[in-house]
Amino acid sequence: MYKSVKSSVLALTLAASGVIAPLQSSANENYWAQYCDDKQQFYEDESTRYVCEEEPNDDWRDAKEIILQPSYGDRIENKRMKTLVGNSETATSNDWWKVIIPKERGYMQWGSVSDVGQGVLYILDEKTDTLMWEPDYTKQYGRYDGNVYYYNAYKDGSDTSYAVDIEFRANPIEENPHEPNDYYSYKFNAVEYATVKNGELTNSTWSDEYDSYDNFVIESKATKGRIDIEVNYSDYEFSRWKGREAYIPYMVLAEKMDGTWEVIYNKTVMGMANQTYKIGIDVNEEDLSGKFLLRLKNSNFFDKNYSFEMSFAAEVDDLTPEPPTEPEIPDEPSEQVFKRFDGKDRYDTNKLMNQDIEDGTLDHVIVASGRNFPDALAGGALTNIKNGTIVLVNDRDAVIEKTTNEIERMLKPKGKVLILGSDSVVSEKMVEKLEQQEIATQRIYGSTRIETAIEIAEEVNEDPSEIFLVDGFNFADALSIAPVSAKLNQPILMTKKQDKLPDSVVTYLDESNIKTVTIIGGTLAVGSPIEADLEAEGYTVNRISGSTRTETSLAVAKAYYPNASAVGIANGWQFPDALSGSAFAYRNNMPVILTSDKRISSSNLKWIKEDSKSVYFMGGISPLPKSLESEF
Repeated sequence: MYKSVKSSVLALTLAASGVIAPLQSSANENYWAQYCDDKQQFYEDESTRYVCEEEPNDDWRDAKEIILQPSYGDRIENKRMKTLVGNSETATSNDWWKVIIPKERGYMQWGSVSDVGQGVLYILDEKTDTLMWEPDYTKQYGRYDGNVYYYNAYKDGSDTSYAVDIEFRANPIEENPHEPNDYYSYKFNAVEYATVKNGELTNSTWSDEYDSYDNFVIESKATKGRIDIEVNYSDYEFSRWKGREAYIPYMVLAEKMDGTWEVIYNKTVMGMANQTYKIGIDVNEEDLSGKFLLRLKNSNFFDKNYSFEMSFAAEVDDLTPEPPTEPEIPDEPSEQVFKRFDGKDRYDTNKLMNQDIEDGTLDHVIVASGRNFPDALAGGALTNIKNGTIVLVNDRDAVIEKTTNEIERMLKPKGKVLILGSDSVVSEKMVEKLEQQEIATQRIYGSTRIETAIEIAEEVNEDPSEIFLVDGFNFADALSIAPVSAKLNQPILMTKKQDKLPDSVVTYLDESNIKTVTIIGGTLAVGSPIEADLEAEGYTVNRISGSTRTETSLAVAKAYYPNASAVGIANGWQFPDALSGSAFAYRNNMPVILTSDKRISSSNLKWIKEDSKSVYFMGGISPLPKSLESEF
């Protein structure tokens, strides 16, 4: 299980406005009284150590305004400007603070020093005059560059008092030629870096104790080869680290062609065994841009000066490709296709979507109920790893007969049928019919749709490092991500509440080696508290969402199919015809774009029309009226 160690302090980098909610920490019932009432601490010049701010409000519009003053490292005898916010006694479960940070580079440090429960930081969306959780704001509008935040503390325990200390640690650029180069956010794909020359020794310096990270990039025209890195520490630094029990992290990232960054080396070492730390990485990936980033952390070093060298040696074949023996003739542009799968019912539509599968080519066929969506969509992740497809069934003899015939057509002689759900979902009539045809079966199910999705996840990947998380009671987001799940062999798990994960999902995560959870859908589908809880447990949490279910489907398409040549279109409010779409979309490497039966949204339509993408309507004219075709 990948976990982080919880501490009483959580740093929030605001140089580029990447804000995370503070973590809950150990209780200290007398903290407010000790530091704010009768035992206030003072600096030598008799100025108070803490500025204590009480009297919060339970309405964010009336939140008390807190103006933070900057602290500067290595200045004024390390005098630090700290503010305590809290209450000696609060009768409400929610307190709001309006926090204003200085308009300069730096980061905000939050220390939860009593049993404050949980806290969340928000940004005001001026267009709607509502508060948005910071990750949601960033995904909708881009990085926030303002300096006003709303902090909501909501109390979990019975203790009526609490305190949170806040400090803004300024990190000015000043004379450091490599700054700004400290910010990096995996979640929002934002990074600051200084570009250095390939293979050249570079001398650098930490500006001060609040200069937390340094990012350096080398660039290469080639993407296959070897990266060698040496980080050199001074004699004085090396002597001070002998026997010191502290950690130094090293990270290397590669930029992909789509502009995102992939971690290719990540190691934290105890102490400083040698004066030079060496890294060697073989790189052999097609979809890289040629930028490689070294990320170093200021691990409370004694000497602010250090040096390093980064070099990339390309493979000869990658740098000088063989010329073609004959002149290359460009391919004819592929013809744009418009096609509709329009069966007389959902089962017939399902059959039509499987007609591209040749006879006797599948190892598995996955059977799911056509009357409900959860099992079919979670089971879509199986189509790749099991070399299968989805078929839908109900209890009617005619449907069972036709479905069995279609299964026999597609399966290899020794193929197997995987049945999703208990016998109350897919009845034993279906199993008996298959057994009569001497077709092996396996039932995959749990006591609820949540548990069934977990059982399916075990079949998709025994040891995944990442899973998708969706609202298990709304099919739209699951439909959007299902073909991606199959493509990546990455399971889909489900939740049923906005604020808390089901116990079975928590247990699954605890017993796995999962490092990343990617939430599909907005906070009305999978709430902010769930995201905050996952981050508190040490998971990397990503969220892909739009303002509506149709926009979320577009966000998924852009994230995972940036070069799509075709799309499937499904009704985002009527699931039956769309259930079969995930397997077809996976086989044809296309996203599923959701729409209403009235019109295709302008942003979705614009993206679909780019590069003359082929369009496949997944359903008849009831869920997808003819009028939608006229929009192309």
